[in-house]
Amino acid sequence: MTKAVTLYIMKCTVQRIGEDMILDLVGLLGGAELSIPFNCSIKADGLSPDIMSGTANAEGNIRNFSGYILLNADIKLKAQVICARCGNDFDTVFSFSTEQKLTNKLENQENDEFLIIENGSFDITEYVSESILLELPSKFICKDDCKGLCLKCGKNLNDSLCSCDKRDIDPRLAVLSDYFKEK
Repeated sequence: MTKAVTLYIMKCTVQRIGEDMILDLVGLLGGAELSIPFNCSIKADGLSPDIMSGTANAEGNIRNFSGYILLNADIKLKAQVICARCGNDFDTVFSFSTEQKLTNKLENQENDEFLIIENGSFDITEYVSESILLELPSKFICKDDCKGLCLKCGKNLNDSLCSCDKRDIDPRLAVLSDYFKEK
């Protein structure tokens, strides 16, 4: 999967490794800088099977509070997605805020509250992508009253009703319905 990435950084070195954008946090870790603001934009195509196209924008900062490093970000996803009920595509906007603790070393390896900064750098695109996946709804619905597709003929019931028989007959008892038709 390829991602198109745009990243705007003030007071920070940015390294491009493949399609990822890496923030150099050595100055922040060493105490030379207290805060690093960022503005990141990634293509959301293929981020989830339901997302056809779109862009995610993340804006925030990484701050050092005397060794306690905190990442704050506001993420906004504008995407064209597929409805889980009727299969139609529609545009949606999804916004949320996230906060993450960062560290360059862990004393307790089982601590999952922190993300580890390896070699003084942090992959902001990976963090934004994972945050979006964790916050997305399990399925997208085009409207609250979406009727979906007919289970028998596949017609979109939002457009018009179909003429299929709506009775559900247990397949094990279907033979009996033929018996009663004959008599």
